[in-house]
Amino acid sequence: MLAIILLPFITRALALDVITLKNGRVIVADSSREENDKIHYTIGDNDFAISKALVESIVAGDPKAVTESSTAPKVDIAKFQVPAPASLLQLSSELPRLIAPNRQVDVDVLNKIVAEGPAERSAAALYVAAHQELALNDLKQALRYLEQARTFMPKNDLLMDDQASVLLKMGHNREAVESAESAARLAPNTAMGFTLLGLAYFNLDRSKDAAAAFTRSLKLQPDDQVKEMLEKVQRELATDEKFQSETSPHFKMRFEGGQVSAVFRHELLQALEDHFHELVSEIGYTPPDDIPVILYTQQQFFDVTRAPTWTGALNDGKLRIPIQGLSSVGAELSKTLKHELAHSFINQLTRGRCPAWLNEGVAQLLEPRSTLADGHELALIYGAGKNVPLNQLEGGFTSYSGISATIAYVESLAAVEHIRDVYGMSSVSGIMRRIGEGMSTEAALRAEIHSGYDGLAQELSASLKQRYGK
Repeated sequence: MLAIILLPFITRALALDVITLKNGRVIVADSSREENDKIHYTIGDNDFAISKALVESIVAGDPKAVTESSTAPKVDIAKFQVPAPASLLQLSSELPRLIAPNRQVDVDVLNKIVAEGPAERSAAALYVAAHQELALNDLKQALRYLEQARTFMPKNDLLMDDQASVLLKMGHNREAVESAESAARLAPNTAMGFTLLGLAYFNLDRSKDAAAAFTRSLKLQPDDQVKEMLEKVQRELATDEKFQSETSPHFKMRFEGGQVSAVFRHELLQALEDHFHELVSEIGYTPPDDIPVILYTQQQFFDVTRAPTWTGALNDGKLRIPIQGLSSVGAELSKTLKHELAHSFINQLTRGRCPAWLNEGVAQLLEPRSTLADGHELALIYGAGKNVPLNQLEGGFTSYSGISATIAYVESLAAVEHIRDVYGMSSVSGIMRRIGEGMSTEAALRAEIHSGYDGLAQELSASLKQRYGK
């Protein structure tokens, strides 16, 4: 779940206009001008316009205090841990030691325990094995063990919750709904089932159902993160109440009827479908579910997402796109659509584990964007040892502002561009796939390009010097 922050690149980072809106928000633009009662402003390669009536002031400056994130607020499924069913399953204390003495599941021992029974102990053993595989991020094997455990205890709500949680992590939202619905019916006074059900509904763009599930969960057990999700869904519902919908083979699009012409809607869906097929070929992965797309006016977009005002679009599991002032899919909007859609592919392929630099680098690369315009400055930065190490950019760019944040984005693009040019796009996809299978980023890099972070930095520095150093 990522926001594309449309920052100026290094060569444009020194001269900025700060546009303060009457609602308190601030837009940081490369340049701005007034025309026909509108303020037109440029950020990077993108042009925008807002009503002059919304603007409080425009001044030149460098907003050094402003920080921002490349990652939109998103739900970390891992934070919604299903309570361990020790008492319910009568889980004996020796099972983890017997089944996984060295953190690896001993399949022979597991099969022996499962065969001996009784049913509760067999289910408990499979539960332990599933959570051992979860610790290693082998979601497929964890799911197999949970499914097998349910053959011994088919009406155990906690096993169903676990199954729903794993399915959510895998991006299999429809199957997650089935498991969570079953768990909620079996245990209507347990909050977890309704929380997981709300998350699955949200991902499937069933906002009313999600709101009802989150509300029920909070009545049973207060939780700040569930409350935050409910408030977000309620903002969405308040804005989207009268929206209409339209579908294509891979997308479900919602929009306000009077805001978007039929021709423009057709262009948007066609562009998204074209990008979808391009990304399947480029990344080598196909998302399993339809992808929700919501079209907003500028004000609706910021009211619902609470995103920074310079955000061009946002992906929090749904593609949220402000289209005010647009009537056709031009080159820049097409790039934005592909960038945001790429995040959906990346997040599902890596199961939400992709480091920020790789996520943003791949999305920029596939727009497509290149480092050509900023290569000389980047070569100087690397040559002087002033670059930000990529392992410090795994968790996002929130600690950076101004030029530092801009450099982080360009470094991310340069690193992915280098891997593609030297090792091939298959290696970029391979790194993401290995991360999704549980490898650390360092291990995935070594497996695909035979270099960890330090080796990649040395290669990148030499490549930039060769290409742009003169």
